[in-house]
Amino acid sequence: MPANTPGPIPKEALAFFRAKGFKVGFDHRDVWRQEHATAFTVAKAMTMDILTAIRGSVDNALEMGMTYREYSQQLTPLLQKLGWWGKQEMIDPSTGDTVTAQLGSPRRLKTIYDANLRTARSAGQWDRGQQSKKTHPYFVYELGPSENHRPEHVAWAGIMLPVDHPWWDTHFPTNGYGCKCRVRQVSRREYDTLNNTGRYLTEPPATKTMPWLNKRTGEVEQVPVGIDPGWDTNPGKIGREAQAKKQLAEKKTRFEHAVKQPLPNPPLLYPAGTNAVLSTVKGVTQGSINDLLQRIPGASDQVAQLAQFIAAHPIKAIFVKAEEMGRSKKAWALADDVGTFLGAEYRYKPIQAYTTRGINQTGGFTHPGFEHVTIKVMGRDKLATVDAGNLPQLVTAAIEQHNGKPGAWAVPYAIKTLSDGPVAILPAWAHEMGHQLHYWANRPARPVNIPAISKYAAQNSEEWHAETFTAWLLNRQALAAWNPEAARYIDDLIKSATASKVKR
Repeated sequence: MPANTPGPIPKEALAFFRAKGFKVGFDHRDVWRQEHATAFTVAKAMTMDILTAIRGSVDNALEMGMTYREYSQQLTPLLQKLGWWGKQEMIDPSTGDTVTAQLGSPRRLKTIYDANLRTARSAGQWDRGQQSKKTHPYFVYELGPSENHRPEHVAWAGIMLPVDHPWWDTHFPTNGYGCKCRVRQVSRREYDTLNNTGRYLTEPPATKTMPWLNKRTGEVEQVPVGIDPGWDTNPGKIGREAQAKKQLAEKKTRFEHAVKQPLPNPPLLYPAGTNAVLSTVKGVTQGSINDLLQRIPGASDQVAQLAQFIAAHPIKAIFVKAEEMGRSKKAWALADDVGTFLGAEYRYKPIQAYTTRGINQTGGFTHPGFEHVTIKVMGRDKLATVDAGNLPQLVTAAIEQHNGKPGAWAVPYAIKTLSDGPVAILPAWAHEMGHQLHYWANRPARPVNIPAISKYAAQNSEEWHAETFTAWLLNRQALAAWNPEAARYIDDLIKSATASKVKR
């Protein structure tokens, strides 16, 4: 699919992009080859606020199927506001020299958009290939829709090789900037049919290399002819292997923790018989929320306290898809169900309970007049697939982006960019529940002696409380390590909110 055409990106491709960490680099050669498969980087984006802003915009473009124009219109004013635009004098950290650096520009944003979109789609295709190789064991190299092709890529068109053939380790497209080549997966039967035409190759040609001087390091590297330097990798395979190693290490850590200190039976947030969740997605239910909260290591005490708060003030939750959160026909179709769910005493029209403007930039919402929270989900989201053991580490990583100043835009947003899709649902829900907690505690002002944990938290007192509560619920230990007063403050806040009789 052409890069300037919107459309839903496959879930494997989005998972590949969201599994990446962050790496700061002054020059594009500072983050090289395999590192691109596991780390998101933009040359000369030297601070986490810039890097997370760009990554968040790319993530949104991939998830929502944005055109380049839509993505650029969203990101350009943000980068200009952050001061990362045009040419500026910067110090190259590797040499100490002052250079005139090109920061944000339409051309750079186009390169970032194209490279990340194509690489994510390519990685997603590799991942799907691994899942279906029993029935479709071959890849066929094909040319894309470019008007002018590299002669080597023309020569590779029609090569048919097993999915796990080592040639794909270096030649799996995309094979350079602007390259639109692709592969198609075929069955044994189609392989035989194509092979009988005599127009396809079942053995790869000998790989020719040429020396290339990496002026950044001074090293001479051998680069396959026809592939841009640094592109002779298979990001999907590298990312899959890195994720497997990470998951194995996390499972080992959780197993060792369980052996040393068995977890008590955690409490249920929503006891059996309650009707506190309305969801239009099968994989997001009252039961799956209970289950996920029970599976988070170290969260049982916080969940128990939140359960007491909800018992005293039954805050309901509505989970709807993006197209149902806007004023669309699909949204209006839910009005009766929402009205019945919230009850006859709900004093607003039901449509106001779950719709809002700016849905692309909204993960959820609530306000003092609501006795519920509303969260945006995707149709394929399943909370049962979330690695609950990784959630505390994601909160720690979100806090570490702070580095003495608000680094991440928001804790749920940081978790979303550091992980795959369904993980972000619970932090978004926790953020909105934090607002309700604040309202029931009579909306105290933000403590002047406790800093903001994110940029969003620095906006006002309401967001400060919601963001800090989110970190507290999912990893109180990490919050306390960051600022002990913050953890103790939320301890007192939830007690005050639970005991309160008046909400404002």
